Amino acid sequence: MKHQPYMLSVMTPFPYSIDADASLAKAQNIMDEQGFGHLPVIRNDDIAGLLSERDLQRAHLPGHPLTGEEELKVGDICSPRPYICDVSDPLARVLEVMTEKRLDAVLVLKDGEMVGIFTAIDACRVLAGMINDQFATQDDIVA
Repeated sequence: MKHQPYMLSVMTPFPYSIDADASLAKAQNIMDEQGFGHLPVIRNDDIAGLLSERDLQRAHLPGHPLTGEEELKVGDICSPRPYICDVSDPLARVLEVMTEKRLDAVLVLKDGEMVGIFTAIDACRVLAGMINDQFATQDDIVA
């Protein structure tokens, strides 16, 4: 029987991050250039939140409650309490929490330091790999 994977083996390592005082334009540029949907937000060397592409889209909607004379910063619109797990947490437990709380990303820590991120896209990649390992495809049957 195979053992369940742990977060260390399925996370995206060493995520980019952005300072809470950075502009939304800077965050958008990083996300566009790197193809990211999420950025961990840092304030004073601590995790302050998690910024998603959806957060940026909402911030640009007319009548957004935080719009005003001052320019919005990343820390103004990010989710302030991202779910955080450890590299040693089993994948199934993290997926259960993501499903229960309807999360699309989780920050991964090792010894209190952020070392990775695990997103719904990562979950799909892992699931596709598991399905491919478990089941034959039509191409396998024909060959």
